[in-house]
Amino acid sequence: MGTPRVAGGSVVAYLIGGDRLPPVVAVHAAAPWLGAGCAELRLSEVRKLVDALTGLLADADTAGTGPGDDSDSGDRGKVGGS
Repeated sequence: MGTPRVAGGSVVAYLIGGDRLPPVVAVHAAAPWLGAGCAELRLSEVRKLVDALTGLLADADTAGTGPGDDSDSGDRGKVGGS
Protein backbone atom coordinates (compact mmCIF):
# COMPACT_ATOMS: atom_id res chain seq x y z
CA MET A 1 0.00 0.00 0.00
CA GLY A 2 1.39 3.39 -0.85
CA THR A 3 4.68 4.35 -2.42
CA PRO A 4 8.01 4.58 -0.56
CA ARG A 5 9.47 8.07 -0.37
CA VAL A 6 12.96 8.90 -1.64
CA ALA A 7 14.39 8.55 1.88
CA GLY A 8 13.50 4.84 1.90
CA GLY A 9 10.63 4.75 4.40
CA SER A 10 7.86 2.23 3.97
CA VAL A 11 4.51 1.17 5.38
CA VAL A 12 3.14 -2.35 5.14
CA ALA A 13 -0.34 -3.43 6.21
CA TYR A 14 -1.88 -6.87 6.14
CA LEU A 15 -4.85 -8.76 7.56
CA ILE A 16 -4.25 -11.52 10.10
CA GLY A 17 -7.04 -13.97 10.80
CA GLY A 18 -7.39 -17.27 12.57
CA ASP A 19 -10.04 -19.88 13.15
CA ARG A 20 -10.60 -19.01 16.80
CA LEU A 21 -9.47 -15.39 16.98
CA PRO A 22 -11.05 -12.22 15.60
CA PRO A 23 -9.19 -10.74 12.60
CA VAL A 24 -6.73 -7.89 13.13
CA VAL A 25 -4.86 -5.62 10.75
CA ALA A 26 -1.13 -5.39 11.32
CA VAL A 27 0.64 -2.19 10.28
CA HIS A 28 4.43 -1.90 10.15
CA ALA A 29 6.17 1.38 9.40
CA ALA A 30 9.89 1.94 8.98
CA ALA A 31 12.05 4.94 8.18
CA PRO A 32 15.86 5.13 8.30
CA TRP A 33 15.81 8.31 10.38
CA LEU A 34 13.10 7.15 12.85
CA GLY A 35 13.46 3.39 13.13
CA ALA A 36 10.50 1.03 12.95
CA GLY A 37 7.22 0.50 14.71
CA CYS A 38 4.23 -1.76 14.43
CA ALA A 39 0.65 -2.06 15.64
CA GLU A 40 -2.09 -4.64 15.52
CA LEU A 41 -5.50 -3.03 15.17
CA ARG A 42 -8.94 -4.53 15.72
CA LEU A 43 -11.33 -3.90 12.84
CA SER A 44 -13.18 -1.23 14.87
CA GLU A 45 -9.85 0.58 15.32
CA VAL A 46 -9.13 0.30 11.59
CA ARG A 47 -12.48 1.97 10.87
CA LYS A 48 -11.54 4.86 13.19
CA LEU A 49 -8.13 5.16 11.51
CA VAL A 50 -9.70 5.22 8.05
CA ASP A 51 -12.15 7.90 9.15
CA ALA A 52 -9.33 10.00 10.62
CA LEU A 53 -7.17 9.63 7.50
CA THR A 54 -10.13 10.48 5.27
CA GLY A 55 -10.61 13.70 7.24
CA LEU A 56 -6.92 14.55 7.00
CA LEU A 57 -6.96 13.97 3.24
CA ALA A 58 -10.00 16.21 2.87
CA ASP A 59 -8.30 18.93 4.94
CA ALA A 60 -5.12 18.66 2.87
CA ASP A 61 -7.10 18.83 -0.36
CA THR A 62 -8.98 21.91 0.87
CA ALA A 63 -5.68 23.58 1.80
CA GLY A 64 -4.71 23.60 -1.89
CA THR A 65 -1.33 23.16 -3.44
CA GLY A 66 1.94 23.95 -1.79
CA PRO A 67 5.17 22.32 -0.62
CA GLY A 68 4.74 18.57 -0.37
CA ASP A 69 1.60 18.49 -2.51
CA ASP A 70 1.30 15.12 -4.23
CA SER A 71 -1.49 15.97 -6.66
CA ASP A 72 0.68 15.16 -9.68
CA SER A 73 2.23 11.97 -8.32
CA GLY A 74 -0.12 9.41 -9.87
CA ASP A 75 -1.01 6.55 -7.53
CA ARG A 76 0.84 7.79 -4.45
CA GLY A 77 -1.13 7.08 -1.30
CA LYS A 78 -3.84 5.01 -2.99
CA VAL A 79 -4.33 1.49 -1.75
CA GLY A 80 -2.70 -0.84 -4.24
CA GLY A 81 -0.75 2.00 -5.88
CA SER A 82 2.74 1.39 -7.13
